[in-house]
Amino acid sequence: MALNYVAFFNKLRGVPQNRFIAEYSEFVSALGEFPGLTTQEAGARLFDMFQRQAASIDSVMVKALRENAEALVKSEILPGSLLALSRNVENVAIQAENHPVG
Repeated sequence: MALNYVAFFNKLRGVPQNRFIAEYSEFVSALGEFPGLTTQEAGARLFDMFQRQAASIDSVMVKALRENAEALVKSEILPGSLLALSRNVENVAIQAENHPVG
């Protein structure tokens, strides 16, 4: 679950604002739920919020990688940990989607 969360924000980070709603159409229903905002303004605010969250995730992951770089290089980090998997997060998340557990 955490890996999919990181993968979602990695993918979202690469989406330009003018493609955000087209790429994530599940947010369309929320656009009319912001009193006092047009749907365009609401979309811009949602995009901004998700970009800030992506930056926060980046910050946490960069800090963890810096603090654990030596352990990663020496393979002392459990291979199934988020930190180890984050080095290849998109591929792992895609595999998990294609082969769900259970």
